[in-house]
Amino acid sequence: MNLLVKMSALSVFFLVAGCDTVKTELGLDRHIPDEFSVMQRAPLEIPADLNTLPVPQPGASRPQEVAAKEQAKGLLLGDQKTQSIVEKPSVSEKILVNKVGGGTIDSNVREKLAVESQSATKDNRPVVKRILGIGKENAGSRVVDAEAEAKRIQDAKKAGKPITDGITPSLEE
Repeated sequence: MNLLVKMSALSVFFLVAGCDTVKTELGLDRHIPDEFSVMQRAPLEIPADLNTLPVPQPGASRPQEVAAKEQAKGLLLGDQKTQSIVEKPSVSEKILVNKVGGGTIDSNVREKLAVESQSATKDNRPVVKRILGIGKENAGSRVVDAEAEAKRIQDAKKAGKPITDGITPSLEE
């Protein structure tokens, strides 16, 4: 009897431990921070003259603090106000960006992207086959005619042939 009570208590514990709310209440679940919601705070600044400090305003945001949206915009567009929070690019980073063409602006970029997207839709091969240059360009682009295929399979069964014999009928796109 004692063994039966222990086994039932153990099984109840394992069944209950699988529930999310019980895990949370017992402190068994892990809380992993979201890496996209963590922001870097601006460093504290010491003014040159401590006698001319501005009057504190309770609830006001820190003057050196920049919103995440503005910080991202500044990083992408090169705004000096928001780049003070993030380290300035080093000389080697600037050289790398210039070598890959990051310093130049192409005014016809929309037209080029439109042409590239039209040419990419013609090739229905998987990406790996496109990169390696194998397979046909129109692979997988046929749509099977369901009624004609069903008739072909029935005819093959009546004739005693395997259903893989013959050509699969397709619709013209």
